[in-house]
Amino acid sequence: MFEWSRVRGKGYKWTTLLRTQLLHWIGLLVAVRLVFEMLHKGRLDNENTGLVILLLLALSTFIAGIHLGWWGGVLGAALAAATYLEEYVWIFLIIGLAVLAIVFLWKHFAGSQDK
Repeated sequence: MFEWSRVRGKGYKWTTLLRTQLLHWIGLLVAVRLVFEMLHKGRLDNENTGLVILLLLALSTFIAGIHLGWWGGVLGAALAAATYLEEYVWIFLIIGLAVLAIVFLWKHFAGSQDK
């Protein structure tokens, strides 16, 4: 949609733009289908399949984003976060429990002083 407005008046044919976009996103769908084939044949597990598909989506959006904007970077950052989240999930869990304990104690002691 954004690309249509960017190329308007620059001498590009709409059919060329449509063909390019269709081939780009159909290529992504074919790649995702191949990843699912590898999942069904046991070459990938569920977790890695999700990460590979996210990587494919980030790459495809990045390539389209060269012409459109910054969305490819957002998906790339999401992939990096998902990659490291599993490694550090226990740290996030401890921090979350500590925050919950502090909030609970704060409310408990603040409530008892009001009485």
